[in-house]
Amino acid sequence: MMCSKPESNKGRVVIAGLFPISESVPEGLIGRGVKPAVELALHMINKEHSVLPHHTLDIIDSDTKCDMAVATKFFFDMVDSNTTMVLLFGDACSTVSGPIAEISKEWNVSLLSYADMDPALSDRKKYHNFYRTVPSDNDFNPARLALLKTFNWTTVGTIFQSVSKGTARYDDVFSVAMFLLLVIVASKICFQRNDVRIIIGNFDEKMARRVFCQAYSNQMYGAKYQWIIVGGYPQDWWMAEDAQFNLTCSAAQLNDSIQGYISTDVLPLSTSTRKTESGLTSSEYFKEYQKYLLQHGSPYSKYHGYAFDGVWVIAKAVDAVIRKAVGNGLPPTLTNNLFRGDHLAIALNSTDFRGVTGRIRFNGGDRVGSILVEQYQGDYMVKIYEYHRITDVLTYKCQDCRPLIFQGRGPPIDRKHVREEFRRIPQGIYYGMCTLSGLGIIMSIFFLAVNIWFREHRYIKMSSPNLNNIIIVGCIMTYLSVFLLGTDGGVIDIHYLGYMCTSRAWVLSIGFTLAFGAMFSKTWRVHSIFTNIKLHKKVIKDYKLIMVVTILLFLDAAILVSWQIIDPLRTSVKHLAVLVEGDLDIIPIVEYCSSERMTIWLVLIYAYKGLLLVFGCFLAWETRQVTIPALNDSKYIGMSVYNVVITCVCGAAVSFLINDQPTSSLVIIGLFIIFSTTVTLCLVFVPKIVELQRDPTGEERRIRAKLQKPKKQTSSDDATIDLHRRNEELQEENIKFRAIIADYHHKRQNHYYRQSIG
Repeated sequence: MMCSKPESNKGRVVIAGLFPISESVPEGLIGRGVKPAVELALHMINKEHSVLPHHTLDIIDSDTKCDMAVATKFFFDMVDSNTTMVLLFGDACSTVSGPIAEISKEWNVSLLSYADMDPALSDRKKYHNFYRTVPSDNDFNPARLALLKTFNWTTVGTIFQSVSKGTARYDDVFSVAMFLLLVIVASKICFQRNDVRIIIGNFDEKMARRVFCQAYSNQMYGAKYQWIIVGGYPQDWWMAEDAQFNLTCSAAQLNDSIQGYISTDVLPLSTSTRKTESGLTSSEYFKEYQKYLLQHGSPYSKYHGYAFDGVWVIAKAVDAVIRKAVGNGLPPTLTNNLFRGDHLAIALNSTDFRGVTGRIRFNGGDRVGSILVEQYQGDYMVKIYEYHRITDVLTYKCQDCRPLIFQGRGPPIDRKHVREEFRRIPQGIYYGMCTLSGLGIIMSIFFLAVNIWFREHRYIKMSSPNLNNIIIVGCIMTYLSVFLLGTDGGVIDIHYLGYMCTSRAWVLSIGFTLAFGAMFSKTWRVHSIFTNIKLHKKVIKDYKLIMVVTILLFLDAAILVSWQIIDPLRTSVKHLAVLVEGDLDIIPIVEYCSSERMTIWLVLIYAYKGLLLVFGCFLAWETRQVTIPALNDSKYIGMSVYNVVITCVCGAAVSFLINDQPTSSLVIIGLFIIFSTTVTLCLVFVPKIVELQRDPTGEERRIRAKLQKPKKQTSSDDATIDLHRRNEELQEENIKFRAIIADYHHKRQNHYYRQSIG
């Protein structure tokens, strides 16, 4: 125990100092390092006339050895003495500060710490008489949060040592997603891999060696990771021998794993060049402190500035209490009762001045201070940021600050990002397909206009222009279906896609039925005439063919209406397999039309239209060698049926294979539709355009037909007469064909040869 000597003509104000000085405890370095700063502060205060002008500030200290029993005995000895003890100053050990704060509050004695950062002491209900000039561990959290916000890190992992004072309540401060990677409660460390890249750790240097050794084994270091831990470790802490834990990593491996780690620590001194309350700048004070270190042979402590400012806080608070008492008419005699109760607490809470560690102000009992942010670069720690709690600013514009260096090309991402991405058709492709379909519609309208305008032309009239109109309308609808197939959430609002699903089904189905149904009915007429073995006149008029198309339309309508009423189509989304692109997981999403029993309805439609395709293909094959001048487009209609059958079969097969690829689906299916429809239109109508150009009036064909007749025809319906005549002409040919078909499997080659010779 030691004290300074007060001047005889001044009143004596005593501080009870709690300093761990013993070399048997690690905190002894702190106690021995701050004692010169305390002596310097007392010396300057006692020379200062503006603070305690009529009193001498003195300190009686004790080596607590971080032992609560030693500190408690010292406190009670001070209480029993006749000394005017104004306040307890210390300790650097949480094992002393907490218990002494609880004990001293029963005597209404305040406790001011210069080095204890235990966040538990921030509980004002339990420690309402506790103050500190050093920031609390809780004050590191706003600094860390500011750092996280700077680099947009919203997901972090935490590792803390349960037996250390670093178990701060992060959830009270952080507004980011926290994942607990590890709580160190035993000698074994086992990381939980949660794909967390930004890791905040609170543990001592011995445990840090174990943690980083395990991180090296788990490859949790390097460009993809950023460690943010507490500061204050000794220099080259990872190289210390640690026989207790038997590390499996070498010092070089540990050095690799810690490269680039960031630490948060107390800011020893302010970087401001302004004069402090003591009359010195921070740099001037530091020079004086170094002189005292040399005089006392003491070790350096980073808490020296907080101890220096702590003595000034006490001096100014005591001075305020004395001045208030004198102003209230109380005698200037100092008594312990003067510094009990709320008098000193009010003065401490009103503290606001500039010290060597920055502006000193209390929030509750905690210092609203500044935090130093450092990074391990190369072989030593460098200063990169300062965080000032008062202004809530993380600044790199500070003295000796250097740029932050990352192991990769830039800041690591905080986690493997997952992005949902709609697979939608690029607008260029969609509008390209729409352009092709639009050209097809224009061509269809042209053919429709020609077919209507020249409907009385002999060549057009003999090809059933009404059925041709139906074919064109059906083709226009199939062209329109391409527009609907490519319409997704990128083109219209997603809320209207359900209507689009229904429109697709109706337009494509009705368009197919109109176009193919009309071609099917015309092929059926040719087949019926061709198979008329009775050799009688057989005329199938257009209205009968239109009735066939109408029946097919009724079947379509029955299926589609039932589907819409019983099990309506709606828009759904499907998540496809995850695509990995570096640190990004892309979940493709496709929009598709569905209903609860969609398979049943599709099978029903495919079965119905499939049978129609098969039957149409059969009729086309049966009439493949038939050429009837009265039905001048029968051959082209048959070719169109083949074309539709082939493209429908291929299109249906491909659509199932690429159902989850909307762009490919639109391109391939759209091209199938456009190709099939265009070929059909060209086969049916291009020969008619050619004939119209060759014979615009139709008279040449009429004259040619008259010259080919054995006698003059006088009947009113030329088309019907030609049809009857052709039926008679085909009589012998039909009989021959029947014979050939009957003997087809046995004598095809020989019989064909004999018929050719005969």
